[in-house]
Amino acid sequence: MTVTYDWRGAFDNVELNELHAEAFETRVFDETEWNWVDQVHRHSLGWVVARDGNRLIGFVNVFGMAWFTPGCRTRWSPSRHVTQASARPS
Repeated sequence: MTVTYDWRGAFDNVELNELHAEAFETRVFDETEWNWVDQVHRHSLGWVVARDGNRLIGFVNVFGMAWFTPGCRTRWSPSRHVTQASARPS
């Protein structure tokens, strides 16, 4: 597994809603209920996406002066280090 991290990386609502549902053990919301792309682009200072190839496996949102949202990652991502490394943008 090769994990890549991208500051303000591209993502879509479907993949982030699926990641959120897996990480927080909730149902998958659709874009009309939870529009991550719109919310993040309007209110965030930045974010980091973690990917294994094309698959989104982690996401951290920075929405204020050093405020991070809880990171989320897939169950099969390489341990807790995906979220920890995502919190340190280059």
